[in-house]
Amino acid sequence: MNRIKPFAAIVPALALLASCSQETDLVPSLSERNRIIATITDPAATRTCIAGNPEDVNSAIGVSWTKGDQLGVFSSLSDTQTRYYKANDKIEAKEAVFASESGDKTPVYAYYPYDEANEGKSVTELVGEVPEHQIMNGTLQGDWKVGRAAGTGNATNGYTFEFKHLFSLARVSVDAAGTDLKDDKIVSVEIKVPDRALCGSFRFNAVNASWSLTREGVDRLICKWETAPALSSPVSGYISLIPTIKSGDTLQFTIITDRHTAKLEVTSKVSFEGETLYNFPLTLSNYVGKGLTIEDNPGTTPDPGTLTGTFTCATYNVDGLPSLINENGPGSSGTTAIGKRINSDNSWDFFGVSEDFEYNSELVSALKNYNHGTYREGVGLGTIFSKADTDGLNIFFKKGVTVSEEKFIEFRDSYGDLFHGANTCISKGFRYYLVTLADGTEIDVYITHMNTFSGNDISENNDYVKAVHSQTRQIVEFIKNNKHPRPIIFMGDTNMRYTRHRIEELLINGVNADSDLEIVDPWVDLAWNNDFSSVGGDRFPQYGGKSLMTSDATGTKPSTDIIISEADGGLQKGEVVDKVFYINCKNAKTQLKAKSYLRDISFKDAKGKALADHYPVVVEFSYTTKK
Repeated sequence: MNRIKPFAAIVPALALLASCSQETDLVPSLSERNRIIATITDPAATRTCIAGNPEDVNSAIGVSWTKGDQLGVFSSLSDTQTRYYKANDKIEAKEAVFASESGDKTPVYAYYPYDEANEGKSVTELVGEVPEHQIMNGTLQGDWKVGRAAGTGNATNGYTFEFKHLFSLARVSVDAAGTDLKDDKIVSVEIKVPDRALCGSFRFNAVNASWSLTREGVDRLICKWETAPALSSPVSGYISLIPTIKSGDTLQFTIITDRHTAKLEVTSKVSFEGETLYNFPLTLSNYVGKGLTIEDNPGTTPDPGTLTGTFTCATYNVDGLPSLINENGPGSSGTTAIGKRINSDNSWDFFGVSEDFEYNSELVSALKNYNHGTYREGVGLGTIFSKADTDGLNIFFKKGVTVSEEKFIEFRDSYGDLFHGANTCISKGFRYYLVTLADGTEIDVYITHMNTFSGNDISENNDYVKAVHSQTRQIVEFIKNNKHPRPIIFMGDTNMRYTRHRIEELLINGVNADSDLEIVDPWVDLAWNNDFSSVGGDRFPQYGGKSLMTSDATGTKPSTDIIISEADGGLQKGEVVDKVFYINCKNAKTQLKAKSYLRDISFKDAKGKALADHYPVVVEFSYTTKK
């Protein structure tokens, strides 16, 4: 990890900030040969890009090295990378020593942070990513740097390397004095610049520090505070961003607190460059009457007897069948990439997975910021002709979230052997967990992977449909018979669509038949605003109607499908079988409300191929608890 170091003579109040770490407790024995002395180029200038005089250089930053830092190092243009580890655990502002296990080659080029994804790649064709979600917990994500040997060296003293930042840094400072946000707890700040790629995957050249995006970038960044500090005084956070913003661009800020949502637009006074720290001084009182809007969050009217908060959960089919069975699946390296992506973003508080079979160890090892539930065995070649003792389900949850009372309930009915969906080859069913958030809020969570679908008949004469309907009835029955005075989340790969399964009748109406329960589908609520009249439905898609397909779907037919164009929001409005439902118990102290729904199609590799055969579905919730 690096730390952004203040230069006291220039800006005394600038806080110390850590950078994203590759910290490990298992640093190998390091060679005394070919050591690297890593230094950072001169402190980067700071520019105020949305207020004041942008030419004023009123502060500067530097970066320190600290425990766990690792470099990818090359001895020549044709060599492959060697991992170098920081040689001690000290925080070192000026320079730090790195060494490898062997030290057999003379180091020439290097980059930070080391990434296994660059194994076997040329020094001129490396890959990296600046994450969309960056957590304000004292660490800095996406701080990519390249370095080159500055002169001669030897085994004793080491080779001096000078490193420079590939991209820009930004300091986001929120001052809520004189507004309704004063004393709120800040949750996040979203920065959006339409048509500018602020983050995303990229390819870079560690020799000349050039880079290019490997797929269309994302035009927003989300800074999220783990501890939700109070805005009784100004709050700042640091982010990395790709320098695509131009002078005159409109920057859209959305500030979310525990009680309010504030929005404002400002104009950039500068064009962004690498190696520079840009100030976003969001002194909100300056924008009162000048475009600042502040709204109360639903259910968050100030109440001293009410606890409020937010969390994010997701469901993800990780496609974990062994490569010998599914040669197009992610396999070992792809599963590692999935885990690293989630762990790097660190924005999901908990999530459920299905098809967590053969590559569980890769998933777990990559998700260092998460704990997990019980793993049951894989589905190797020795088990495919019999029923494997596994459900492929699991839950992962941030450290700080606790999970207890794990139960597995097997479905009474499944249909389809090895060659017809393989549903009867494993113990399909659903899992129950009691999830407790860091502030003590409790939620009942159900995770499932239901029977596959096949054929054209959507009645229960089709054994595939009959099995799914039976499973839906069983889930509803279990939820109603085991309800507690707390909210419920039911999610997973349901293999169901409203247009081919009786979801509204069996699940929605089945749960709502209990007068104490109310179920909501965030996709229906947020992507469609509960109105499907434009596609032949009512509050829900029409059972028996045409399937609502995403614009990236294949094998569609005009006679059976409605293709929703990407311009019309098809990537989110198209129906997928991965679903997240939530159920409020009307007599419970805690009530949930879905704030956002996202089918996250950014989970792709450097070539633009999906990491798994499903994308994760991500839902952010707010909650209120009466004390």
